[in-house]
Amino acid sequence: MKIAELLKDSLLELRKRPSYFVPKLSTSLIGSIWMLSVLFTLGDPLTVQQDPTNLYLGLGTFPLIFFLGVLSPVIVAEMVKNDLGVIEASKKCLSYTSRLIKASGYLIAIFIVTVLPFYFGLFLYFLAGSYFALATGTIVSAVLIIVLSYSIYFLPITLTDNSAPEGLRKSFNTSKNNSTETSILVIISFLLLIFAWASSGLLRGLGITGFILGRMISSTMSTYTIIVSPKYYLEKE
Repeated sequence: MKIAELLKDSLLELRKRPSYFVPKLSTSLIGSIWMLSVLFTLGDPLTVQQDPTNLYLGLGTFPLIFFLGVLSPVIVAEMVKNDLGVIEASKKCLSYTSRLIKASGYLIAIFIVTVLPFYFGLFLYFLAGSYFALATGTIVSAVLIIVLSYSIYFLPITLTDNSAPEGLRKSFNTSKNNSTETSILVIISFLLLIFAWASSGLLRGLGITGFILGRMISSTMSTYTIIVSPKYYLEKE
């Protein structure tokens, strides 16, 4: 199936089965509430009397929020792969929760590594005013994030039948063996997310409502890309 045909077919399937939106929208709403709770708890960081307990509690729940972010695309992948409804796909995914928890742990560790150059450059910028270090760190982290996105593009579908390490390996190998098509699909995904981010910016004037609406738009766009990924993978299998 050609890329254009794949994108069109995925869009038609999404229009036919809007239930695909449910997993990502649900986890995005939970994540939005979590982010707002952490921000409101943080309040004014210059306030000495501030009790940090609630903030630590909020940050401590981040792995759970991240896990939900991993869970939702796998649910969509199960829906695409086995033609399941949301409830059936969710139950099946929850049956291999340990696998998804391990995958979440790996992804958190990998993501931390990808952003370290940026924060190191930022540290040198504040320490010595080095714009070069900041620019270099930013570029290196950006490249690493793109490579990561490329490597895990098929991870939701590979996790449906494989352990976390094997799912990561199969996702990377599929991307490598179909490098041109995967690169195009990753670029399209980034463009859609940039569009969603720009749309969210227009809603900032609405405050909290605008923030949540922006997250919903982003979830809608990402759901489309999540459908494309397993459909392409299953065709190549």
